Amino acid sequence: MELAQAREFVQRAEDDGYETVVVPETIRKKLPGLRDAAGNPMRDLGHYRDEWQQSFSFEFISPTDLSPEERAVWDTLHQVFAVRGGRPKRVKDVRISATMRLIEGRYQEAVGLWEAADGLIIVKRDQLSSTDRFAGTVLHELSHALSGAPDVSLEFEQQLTSELGRVAAQSLLGVVSQ
Repeated sequence: MELAQAREFVQRAEDDGYETVVVPETIRKKLPGLRDAAGNPMRDLGHYRDEWQQSFSFEFISPTDLSPEERAVWDTLHQVFAVRGGRPKRVKDVRISATMRLIEGRYQEAVGLWEAADGLIIVKRDQLSSTDRFAGTVLHELSHALSGAPDVSLEFEQQLTSELGRVAAQSLLGVVSQ
């Protein structure tokens, strides 16, 4: 099951020089603490994921280094904020990264992140493939910034609903309520 959910992440481990061995769940549970024939610690996919997250660093990209198509999408950022009533003061900057942390407890990279300590929204570069994806990611992360809440929480869902309502009102009526 884990292998089916984490194909890209398994490929990443193999690219890092690890050999993939598929074992039954009963054996996988016994791997932590065991060593291979060379004395190296045995790693399951979860252990590799944790190590990868700890060593992670963003690969920020300057807007000047974007393709013309990506730059056109990036240049809509001020409009995305405008249709929701402006950029909140707590959002100090929006940046693009080629790399992204993994989604908590999963083997997939996030498409965006809110870094509260820095007041920073980080958008994965592939979201610049369309205005819809980019705007959706920015508004999603903005909802984290405004609610202070994580995904799959009532507070976050309420804030996201509010943001969607603001954008819809602006599109339909040309009015943004405060």
